[in-house]
Amino acid sequence: FIADKILSNIRELEGALVVGEEARIKSDISAADVIVRGAVSGNISAAGSIVLEPGARVAVAVIISVIQRCSASK
Repeated sequence: FIADKILSNIRELEGALVVGEEARIKSDISAADVIVRGAVSGNISAAGSIVLEPGARVAVAVIISVIQRCSASK
């Protein structure tokens, strides 16, 4: 779980990497699965899935076979 500013590349070999709501990432991310709730500027690659939850802000190149965007609950 990332909840702060990160400026270097992130590599999580196993499990899901969660970018928290207050996180500001300016780097490449590589993980088994990625869940984005905050801001990411960089490339995202995942062996499994990438989920953009409500409030996610991304300026990225996505390298994945499946991407899922969650809609806000009403």
